[in-house]
Amino acid sequence: MTHRAVITRNTAATTDAWNRPDPPTFTALKTIACRAWSKTRKHISDDGKETLIEDLRALFPKDADIQTGDRVTVNDRLGALIFDSLAVLTVSRKGANVRHREVLFERHK
Repeated sequence: MTHRAVITRNTAATTDAWNRPDPPTFTALKTIACRAWSKTRKHISDDGKETLIEDLRALFPKDADIQTGDRVTVNDRLGALIFDSLAVLTVSRKGANVRHREVLFERHK
């Protein structure tokens, strides 16, 4: 796998005195080898509004500890930033022998 993903997870899921959720506190768990890419990317312009729709995906080893709600930063092997601040939407198994986990992301800034 050609990239490295830094996995961060919200470790403080608590509430305040009015039972409202506190702001999330993301803590780095580990760095995992992966392969990340942008499957589709298109610009849409409509009535003066512009948006970018991008389908971001990654493959992780089958035993990788990654969950929905985690945040991921993807670097290459030399440490150059590729994708920053990605939120994990879904985690599914990929491959005939379930050799990988496929993860779908959304950008989260």
